[in-house]
Amino acid sequence: MRLRRNGGSVIQAELIRDMRTVWGSLVVAAIVLCAPSVRAQTQPVLSDSSRAAAFDRLDRTSRMLIATVDCARAGARARVEGLFGPPDSVGRWGQCLHKDGRAFGVFFTPDSTFTTAQNVRVVDFANSVRYRGNVDTAAILAEARASREAVRKGMPSFVSAQRQFAPLSMRSDGDSIEVWLLPAGLLLGKTPTVGGERGFVYSPDGRTLAREIDASDRFRTISIPDSGRVEIRSSEDNLPLVSELIATNLLHDQGRDVQLVTNAYTSQLTGLGSSAIWVQIHRR
Repeated sequence: MRLRRNGGSVIQAELIRDMRTVWGSLVVAAIVLCAPSVRAQTQPVLSDSSRAAAFDRLDRTSRMLIATVDCARAGARARVEGLFGPPDSVGRWGQCLHKDGRAFGVFFTPDSTFTTAQNVRVVDFANSVRYRGNVDTAAILAEARASREAVRKGMPSFVSAQRQFAPLSMRSDGDSIEVWLLPAGLLLGKTPTVGGERGFVYSPDGRTLAREIDASDRFRTISIPDSGRVEIRSSEDNLPLVSELIATNLLHDQGRDVQLVTNAYTSQLTGLGSSAIWVQIHRR
C-alpha cells in the first residue's frame, strides 16, 4: 500500500499544551508569496444550489479539521508511548496521513529547503504498529512547505492580538493543500471561541498560494448554556466561518441541540453520527 496524503497537521509546540509533544517548531523562511486576500468566506450573491454546494464544502473542511486534531492527539500519545521509537530519536516535524479510512501518524526531519525528508517514521493507529511500506515523501514535504509559509504569513496577526493558535494542514479537493490557523480556544477551551481564523490554500506542491481567508477581525467567545439549545450567531451573510462550523459540529457530537445562524439562513444538524443532516431555513 502506498500512502498518499489526504489530510495532515503541523502543531506548533509552544502554542497548544495538550499537543506539545506532537509536532515540532516551525522554521520561518524569507520567501514572499502573493495572492488575493478574501475577507472570510465573503462571496457574491449565490443561487440556492450554489450556496448549498459551498456550504457542504465548508462543512467537509470543518470535519476534516476536527479529524486532523484527533489524529494529532493520537500522534502525541503514540510518541509518548514510544511507538515511533525513543522520543528523543523522533524527527522534529509531524503530520497525519489518511488512507482508505485509516489514520497514520508520521514524523520526519526535512532539510532547510523542504526538498528531502530524513528519519521518516510512520505509525498505523488502527493497530499501533510501525508502518513499513512506501511513503510519498514528496507529498508530505509539500504539505510541510505550505504549513511553514502559512504560519509565517499568519502568525503576526495572532501575535499582535496576543492569541494562541493551532496550525492545521490537510489535502482537500483537487489535491490542493489547505492550512488553517485556528484560535486555540476553539479546540481546547471550555468556553469556545469562534472567528479569528486564517486560511491559506496552496497548490498540490505547496509552492503557490492560490487563496487566503482572513477572519481575524471576527474573533469572539460564544456562550454555552448548561442545558437547552445553543445558538451560534455569525456576522456572515450566506456562508458561516469554518470555525463556526467546527464549533457547531463539536457541540452536536456532544449531544447538544445547536443552531448556526447567519444573516440569511438558520442551519441545524439533525440526527446522529454519519446519518446527521443539515436542515437550513431562509431567514429573509
